[in-house]
Amino acid sequence: MMGEAEYYTEKRWENWMREIEQADIDFGDPESLKVFDNLVNDIAITCFKIMEDVSRRKLKKDTAIKKIQEMKDLIFRTHDFRDEDKNMMMEFVKNSLFAILNSAEYRLKGKKSTKKPDELLREAIENERKGDLDKALDLISRIGAHVLSGKELPEADIPEEDLLTLNWYDGIETLNTLLLTLKMDEG
Repeated sequence: MMGEAEYYTEKRWENWMREIEQADIDFGDPESLKVFDNLVNDIAITCFKIMEDVSRRKLKKDTAIKKIQEMKDLIFRTHDFRDEDKNMMMEFVKNSLFAILNSAEYRLKGKKSTKKPDELLREAIENERKGDLDKALDLISRIGAHVLSGKELPEADIPEEDLLTLNWYDGIETLNTLLLTLKMDEG
């Protein structure tokens, strides 16, 4: 009998933390921030792999949900880079990762919406403005579940505001970009 597949290990996460520690971050140079993008992509790809294994019946849904929770536990550990810019970027990244992982959980639990993604995004922004972050996250996670089911995101009208909802949505856009890349690779 085969052992349980590993999707995301503590060692893998710690390797990313070391890579970020060694990186020279300069907000004026987008190339120097690539390590953060690569980390987000790594987690997002893992989520797609989990979804694929569930659909191929290599992994049960309840085990998959447990794997997603283990990933959440890993990413929400505090890591102090002893660098204000890196710590700030990591907080931003953690929000994107949280939205990605929450979306994966929603997808596995069958939580979806009949509303269009741009409508859900508008509602999420309105809810954040009213102070209801839980509802905003719920709506963003439903958009992510939509993407994780293989549906592309349409263009959205994104306001120029500093909102947590938009930080979460950034993670969903990463999922969408990966989805498009995977579709191109298959085609």
